[in-house]
Amino acid sequence: MHLRPYNEQTDFIQITKWIQDERTHALWCANFLSHPLYEDEFHNYLFEQNLNFSSRDKSEILCNKNEYDGAYVYADENDHPVGFFIYTVNKQDKSGFLRFIVVDSTLRGKGYGTDMLRELQRFAYEKTDVNSIRLIVFDVNIAARTCYEKAGFTAMESALDTFSYQGEMWGRCMMEHTK
Repeated sequence: MHLRPYNEQTDFIQITKWIQDERTHALWCANFLSHPLYEDEFHNYLFEQNLNFSSRDKSEILCNKNEYDGAYVYADENDHPVGFFIYTVNKQDKSGFLRFIVVDSTLRGKGYGTDMLRELQRFAYEKTDVNSIRLIVFDVNIAARTCYEKAGFTAMESALDTFSYQGEMWGRCMMEHTK
């Protein structure tokens, strides 16, 4: 298993298979993107966020904040994606931030998410010179929070009723892993 940059030519179709319903979609991206997920919209979002990923013309990225800010895939020995996330680095406070974390729906609950996060931790601490990695999880996403805790993330702060989904109010929790 290994991390690699997201490849817009081959990986998008896999990710769409992992996010099959509106609730999972909202838990994944807080509705920053439409459901169903459209390829052009997704790739435009990644590009507008100034993220590196495989297949984009690097000359189009004018002011990339950090060479490691990007969309990544956790892939198996055949380079088939089993997970995806976006990682960015804040150089001022030496922290990394994760978002849009998702694992193949057929592999959830089997340790792939925890393994992906541990591999990301090795990458972040060795390559990106951060002292901590943060993420935000909705309070109703118990499976994700459990996965993050298994990978060594701890709750920093919580906020109630921050996101509305079909009449429900979801809270959010900032979690952190430190070096």
